[in-house]
Amino acid sequence: MRMVELKSSLDNYLRLHCFGLHCLY
Repeated sequence: MRMVELKSSLDNYLRLHCFGLHCLY
Protein backbone atom coordinates (compact mmCIF):
# COMPACT_ATOMS: atom_id res chain seq x y z
CA MET A 1 0.00 0.00 0.00
CA ARG A 2 1.31 3.42 -0.90
CA MET A 3 1.81 6.09 1.76
CA VAL A 4 -0.90 8.29 0.25
CA GLU A 5 -3.42 5.46 0.40
CA LEU A 6 -2.40 4.68 3.95
CA LYS A 7 -2.87 8.29 5.05
CA SER A 8 -6.23 8.46 3.27
CA SER A 9 -7.37 5.31 5.06
CA LEU A 10 -6.19 6.71 8.38
CA ASP A 11 -8.00 10.01 7.80
CA ASN A 12 -11.18 8.13 6.93
CA TYR A 13 -10.83 5.98 10.04
CA LEU A 14 -10.42 8.99 12.31
CA ARG A 15 -13.37 10.73 10.65
CA LEU A 16 -15.63 7.70 11.07
CA HIS A 17 -14.58 7.25 14.68
CA CYS A 18 -14.78 10.91 15.68
CA PHE A 19 -17.36 9.93 18.31
CA GLY A 20 -14.51 8.92 20.58
CA LEU A 21 -11.43 10.65 21.94
CA HIS A 22 -10.33 11.79 18.47
CA CYS A 23 -12.78 14.70 18.65
CA LEU A 24 -10.86 16.15 21.57
CA TYR A 25 -7.78 16.83 19.50
